[in-house]
Amino acid sequence: MKKYICFLWVIALCSGILLAADRICLAEDDPFVENNPFAEEDFFSDDDFLVEEATVVSTDVGAELNTKRVEVTGQAASAMTYSLYSSSNNWFGRDQEEHGLENLLTADFFVDIRLKDGIKSFLDFGVDYYPAGKDESSLAPGDETESSSSLQNTDFRLKEFFIDTNWEKRVYFRTGKQVLKWGRSYFWNPTDLINIEKKDFSDLEKTREGTYGTKIHLPFGAAKNIYAFVGMDNAKAVHDLSFAGKYEFLVGGTEMAFSVWIKKDAEPVYGFDISGRLFDLDLRGEMSLSTGQRLDPENLGGLMEEEEWIPQISAGFTKYFNHGEINDRISVTGEFYYNHAGYDENIFERYKAASSEEKYFFMKDNYEPYMMSRYYLAFFTSISKFIRSDFTLNLNGIMNLVDNSAVLSTGLSYSPALTDLTVDFTVNGNFGEKYSETTFLGQQLSVTLGTQILF
Repeated sequence: MKKYICFLWVIALCSGILLAADRICLAEDDPFVENNPFAEEDFFSDDDFLVEEATVVSTDVGAELNTKRVEVTGQAASAMTYSLYSSSNNWFGRDQEEHGLENLLTADFFVDIRLKDGIKSFLDFGVDYYPAGKDESSLAPGDETESSSSLQNTDFRLKEFFIDTNWEKRVYFRTGKQVLKWGRSYFWNPTDLINIEKKDFSDLEKTREGTYGTKIHLPFGAAKNIYAFVGMDNAKAVHDLSFAGKYEFLVGGTEMAFSVWIKKDAEPVYGFDISGRLFDLDLRGEMSLSTGQRLDPENLGGLMEEEEWIPQISAGFTKYFNHGEINDRISVTGEFYYNHAGYDENIFERYKAASSEEKYFFMKDNYEPYMMSRYYLAFFTSISKFIRSDFTLNLNGIMNLVDNSAVLSTGLSYSPALTDLTVDFTVNGNFGEKYSETTFLGQQLSVTLGTQILF
């Protein structure tokens, strides 16, 4: 309880600092407040940011928005990954090849249909092709034979498919399968109980599969927004629906939001998020709060009997640096995550002798990468125009502060000017004790060469 109170004080203190700093910035005529134009399209973008109301809309833009058109675009990528394994570190106790190789081809096809008066539809159809079949390292005992006899090399997924409409350009609706931007943080979003597929640390730019429902957006000028989402995934009756609401408002240059998520037979989850700028730092944070049960270290995947208030908090920053007469050439993002319901000891070490069946069902029903322990820390850095103008260097890392394991990822991205081609070379290293979150499947090192084109 003391830790929880301390975190609340930290959130309150950060909010006070941001508001105080913003008052100072207002005295200097913050350009965001005075000059940021309002664009209707921003309401339907992936990010639900507040925008300024327009004063002038050109005739050409109006005509463009009312032109019927259908556009088909997409992206295709290939990746070859070499992995170095240690069989003695495999939590499932299975023998595996020391040197692994995986090839993957993916494609996303985007269909954008625009009608008059801001009515549109969007579709994202994804295809994943594994030439040698999928990785079976975490299958249940006995599933290997069944999987190999009916090898599935190709996955087809309808990732997004929604329709945008509006009522007199006052209330905006999006119905269908969609990915929402719900929360401020870069990697961890404790207030986001809507999206089914979470962000992937190994591929932060990967397109995610959406959730089915209806999003409602009610804007009030530049300073306030109300969002609502009715979740309909697997809903066969009214009581299967979930509801999420968010009130977002602007105080100076600081954005805040209060949110709530409710569903029958589930405890409501309350959320708060904040983002703003302090000097040359972009600060952001969010917190969710609900009553629930903590994970039980005495029972793999089990829960404690008593219920209590469960806070989950993420807090982070982004800082840009100028270098070599290039503005914002270097970016550094850091983020901390606290999960009060998480394990406060190394669960993989504790249950290394458990049966393979217990471990499998834990992986299937309970495990979420980089979410299960009490404390985590991550950073994301990039240097653009590295050596050459078409190279970008990335260095990312994530650490489980409970079992002291970490993943360090570095990569070089090559994007020739005036082309839609990107070539990536990435090296990931897993560090930690024999059984820890980053090493329990035996992987020690991976090297990936990938190519992506846009069309």
